[in-house]
Amino acid sequence: MKELILAANDEELNSVAGGANSLGELVHTVEENLVTLTAPVDAGVDAAEYIIATNL
Repeated sequence: MKELILAANDEELNSVAGGANSLGELVHTVEENLVTLTAPVDAGVDAAEYIIATNL
C-alpha cells in the first residue's frame, strides 16, 4: 500500500514538474515575442532621435 501511495505521489510530482516546464516555455515564448514586437519601435525611436540630433 505504501508503494502505491509513493508511486502516485511521484506521478503527481512529475505532472507538476511537466506543467512548470510548459509554463516556463510559454513565458520564454512570450518574452521572445515581446522582443520581436518592440524591436521596430526601438529602431523607430533611435531613427527619430538621430534625425532630431542631426538637424539641430
